[in-house]
Amino acid sequence: MAFCNTRSTLKCISPVRSIPVCGGPTVTHAGKVVGINVATEGEQISFLVPAARAFSLLEKTAKIEKPSTANFLEEVGRQIQANQARYLDGMFSNTTPSVTLGPYSLPTKPADFFRCWADALRRKELPYVVISHDCSTDDYIFVSSEQSSGIVRFYHQLLSTEELNPARFFTLYASQVQAGNVALFGNEEEVTPFRCVTRNLQTQGGKLKGVLCARQYVKLPGLYDAVFRGATLGARNVGLVTTLSLSGVSFENIQALTRRYAEAIKWRR
Repeated sequence: MAFCNTRSTLKCISPVRSIPVCGGPTVTHAGKVVGINVATEGEQISFLVPAARAFSLLEKTAKIEKPSTANFLEEVGRQIQANQARYLDGMFSNTTPSVTLGPYSLPTKPADFFRCWADALRRKELPYVVISHDCSTDDYIFVSSEQSSGIVRFYHQLLSTEELNPARFFTLYASQVQAGNVALFGNEEEVTPFRCVTRNLQTQGGKLKGVLCARQYVKLPGLYDAVFRGATLGARNVGLVTTLSLSGVSFENIQALTRRYAEAIKWRR
């Protein structure tokens, strides 16, 4: 193993007597390559991959039939589809943990590769309280400078009051539903405009007003970005706005995940 200090001059410390380099081959004083130096992005620590392992990997890849450049994007799309089929399978199933916000039981951290956090807004001068719960995947697949795949994020926001009458609370709640924003990047050469549908949904727990918006990748057919926003209906002084965003997934997965996500929202009796 070799360690590199990337904050100062390039220097590696290795248990073998080698010429110190950071990145690329590590060689002995006799000029023999003993390994390949690779570094992690976050910890600023590099590791020495033994040369025998690197040569073995090179021999294996040389035997793999390489796709032609004409089908390069098609192969990228195929690999993204295969990856999402693996990590989205079963997400928001009956085994997904839940978190309680007011009268609602809501999905949280559906897999180990999610991070979740919470926040609350309580001020004496405000006649209402806002509590939020946010979860997002830790990693993603870089597609272009404007696009990524594999990002799943969902956001619950509970709005409640003990001071506002139903009419004033409804006005506040409606403005909160309209204010929600999700950052999904991509220019007109990469994605089509969003198209949206709005439905009133009757789930096992209660009623939701749901809006689902999706846009298609131009150069990677079969992949979409999607945003689902749901708002609970029927309460006089409390309401939930929940948003699920998906990046670079198939339309079949959009339908399956939004359906399971909506069904995972429960009203506590």
